Amino acid sequence: MRADWLFNMIDAGVDAPGVQKRLREATGLDLRIEECLKVKNGAAVYRGTLDGRRVIAKRGLHNAAMVRDTMAASRERMADGPYRVVAPIAATDDILVMEHAPGREVKGVLDALGGGSARRAVLTRCGEWARTYAGTDIETGTFGSGFWLRKHRQPHAEGSLHPEVQVTWDALMGWLEDRAARVAGVSVTRGRCHGDLTPMNLHLDDDGVLWGFDIGAEMRLPLARDVARFVVTWLRSSVFEDGFCGQELRALAGPVLPASEFDTLLPFFLGETIAGRLPEERADSEKWMRMRWMVSALMETFP
Repeated sequence: MRADWLFNMIDAGVDAPGVQKRLREATGLDLRIEECLKVKNGAAVYRGTLDGRRVIAKRGLHNAAMVRDTMAASRERMADGPYRVVAPIAATDDILVMEHAPGREVKGVLDALGGGSARRAVLTRCGEWARTYAGTDIETGTFGSGFWLRKHRQPHAEGSLHPEVQVTWDALMGWLEDRAARVAGVSVTRGRCHGDLTPMNLHLDDDGVLWGFDIGAEMRLPLARDVARFVVTWLRSSVFEDGFCGQELRALAGPVLPASEFDTLLPFFLGETIAGRLPEERADSEKWMRMRWMVSALMETFP
């Protein structure tokens, strides 16, 4: 896995001049790539400059123009408030260029605070960003779990996972199926979702403005899933002060979800999100240990 990551980073670096050339030919913009930050699922993320501005460029987005349009509409809708979206600059083919978000990565802010009321206040603001992004076009419906269970069952047939992963996977999927039966037919809040809401995709600037970026094309999903993605991504390298049912999780979820979903849909989507991460984390011993802890803690908190 480590070797694959290294080869992908090298390939993305070699491809950087081609990314610059394609963007210049399509838009006339002179992107100067400085470094490749990461490669995941075939998409490369670069840091660079364009006309003196710090920018982020992504290569490998099949829907780059749609993402640009979603970001532009969201930026206009959230303009001038304390919760904003960075400006998209250009999109062509599978390349998207956006402004570099000002301020500090929220993950670093949360980790530095270490716990207590100050950290809960930042988590609440992250929830308020998600709620502001969702806007007023919110709908309430009846929840069905079939799609979410099939999504994880199909790629991982019996015996396709490493034996160590398989044991944890089977326990988690058993819990998810039991949980799905319990929440079948409950009320679900759906709306506009970020799609990859994580503490790494939010920045807090010196004026207290919270900036969101790395948004996907517009999608309407259960809002609990955005909250769950934030939590699971953060807990891969950090810890909640008080577990899966404590004040910190409620500080984050409170602005986004009705209280009725805290003990119904949010636990389900925490498990569903963990299931999406579990098979890929075994190569990193620390992250694998944390994923196993998350599975155990979730099942103990919501038996």
